[in-house]
Amino acid sequence: MNSLVGFYKSIFSFKGRTSRKDYWISILISSIWLVVLTLPLSGFVGPGDGPSSALEDFGSYGLLVAIIAGFISLHILLILIRLQTIYFRRMRDAGQTNTISIVLFILNLIPYVQVLTRIYTIYLLLKPSKKFDSI
Repeated sequence: MNSLVGFYKSIFSFKGRTSRKDYWISILISSIWLVVLTLPLSGFVGPGDGPSSALEDFGSYGLLVAIIAGFISLHILLILIRLQTIYFRRMRDAGQTNTISIVLFILNLIPYVQVLTRIYTIYLLLKPSKKFDSI
């Protein structure tokens, strides 16, 4: 439970520490939340008669559905931002510099290259935390 509270408490914080346990629990909970939150949005994507056909199907509830979809999308964005902050904190705790973390993050976005960099990134994230005198 402390992992979940810490996950949302320091959503924009790059300072502090993140243990392996807290990191992986946060990843698991975030993955579940992302699946749960994107299921209602799945009705808005896919083949249709036009760009506004998904909202028209809901009739008078179209505006309400659009507002709810906006709030869900905002929450998904906050989760994705938090996953990036916890990624950089965990990489630093594993003894990596910010430069290496940024380079690996960018390389993970490139198709075909991402297979190797993601394996290496997971290896780094699984390493035990380094002992630091101060943060």
